[in-house]
Amino acid sequence: MPSIRLGSRRRAWLILMAWTAAIWFLGGDDFRHSETSRILGPLYEWLLPHLGPEQRAQWLSWTRLGAHPAVYALEAGLAWRAFGLSFPHWAPLRRAGLTLATAALLAGADEIRQTFSSVRTGSPIGVGLDMLGAGGVVVGLLAWARRPGAGARVGPNQT
Repeated sequence: MPSIRLGSRRRAWLILMAWTAAIWFLGGDDFRHSETSRILGPLYEWLLPHLGPEQRAQWLSWTRLGAHPAVYALEAGLAWRAFGLSFPHWAPLRRAGLTLATAALLAGADEIRQTFSSVRTGSPIGVGLDMLGAGGVVVGLLAWARRPGAGARVGPNQT
């Protein structure tokens, strides 16, 4: 089994921690609906001028809902990579379980935090959307890891 440089592992964890911090920041009061609408509203008005105010509001809601699975899909991919570089001997199912647990912990903590905010609302639906994104990536990565011949190559470029 080829050795994996310490720098690659450290870099993978630093990138994961930076993305986790970004998710935590995005889940804060500064990114509540009214604030993101100030940014995305004019963008939609410019890109889709034929939309009325109600349609634009619907697009903003869809964008906010779509952000949940998107950011957690990336979180799961980064966690999968960090676990794989640090523990290359782990079976793919173990790696998948810890990747999903990491995403669920962050998603749950973020939504709980939002329930205590005066301008945000925490919701189990948010956790479900987050896990939809994380789960989709983990299923894809498991399939990739279990393809014929995948176990023969272990290294930083194969995780």
